[in-house]
Amino acid sequence: MVLAVLINGLSTSVGFGSLLIADHRGIFGLGLLLTLGSLLILFASLVVVPVLLPLTGGGSGSQVDRESPALSPGAGTAPSRRGWSM
Repeated sequence: MVLAVLINGLSTSVGFGSLLIADHRGIFGLGLLLTLGSLLILFASLVVVPVLLPLTGGGSGSQVDRESPALSPGAGTAPSRRGWSM
């Protein structure tokens, strides 16, 4: 999972970094801003979020309500036609 996030973030940064070769100052500035922003978000997702998750009580696994109607038998099926007028 970490490798997938890393590759995705780096490829995004390289894509935005390609705007840095533009002669137009606006496009160059946009490329610089987007590259730095995507690298900061990559850092936050790989370092900051994993540190904060245990502190907030998150990341301990999925807490699924076992009484949820979505988990009942037949959930996600079409309703019966009883009572419908044709």
